[in-house]
This record gives sequence, structure tokens and C-alpha cells, in this order.
Amino acid sequence: MKLKDRPVARYDFQGTVNPGASEITAVVLLAQDNALRERKFQKRKQDGLNYKVTKFPKLQLLVVGPDGKVALQKTGCKQTLSGELKLPGGGLWKIYCIAMDGIAGRYVLRAYFKDGTATLKEVAGATLDEVASAFTG
Repeated sequence: MKLKDRPVARYDFQGTVNPGASEITAVVLLAQDNALRERKFQKRKQDGLNYKVTKFPKLQLLVVGPDGKVALQKTGCKQTLSGELKLPGGGLWKIYCIAMDGIAGRYVLRAYFKDGTATLKEVAGATLDEVASAFTG
């Protein structure tokens, strides 16, 4: 599998700070299905017994600020990845959800905002080339 074959989802959000507040606190959470509830088994070579597969696919949560720089980056083989950001308000922020091992299952993206309001929308057709520009720019 080549690097460019990995599934990428992109979400854009813009925030407005409430009057009297200096910044928005945002918590971004990426969660995938619980691997323990799936009925996947594999035969172990050592003893020939069937064992339940409990490994989560490797995901990456990436938030890029209006300046084009990476503001948050979390990677792991976990059920959830999350992070907290302090946003000054205004500007277009991009959230990328990347299946690092190429296995894209069901997931949910949640964003919670304090001291402001925000709009969040999905953008179709995201590619790894635009993610790479955040690291080189």
C-alpha cells in the first residue's frame, strides 16, 4: 500500500468568541468503533486456537490553524484520540482524520466549544497532499 492510498476526511470550522471572552476553548475528539465488540477471530500459529482480534486501526487526528501550521497532532491505535485547543476566534481551521494503516472503519468526530460558537462542516475530496503542505509550510 502506498502512502497516498490512505483514506483522509476533512472538516472545516470557524469560531466566534463570545463578548467578554478572549478565546474559545475547543475539545476535538475522534472515536472509532470498539474493536472488542466486533466478531473477528484469528488462528494463532503456536497452538492453532482461535483468538479474538482486539487491535484498533491506527488513526491520526490533525488540526491545522488558519496560518497553515499544525496546531494539534495525535496518532495511535486507540478507540479515541482527543486534544484541547485555545482558539483566538476567526479564521478557517481544518481538522483531518487519517487512517494511517489504510483501514478505514466507522468513526465519529466530535467538537465541543466553550466561550464561543462555531460552525463545523465536512469537506469532500481531501487528499494527503494538502495534509503534507501543513508540515512543509
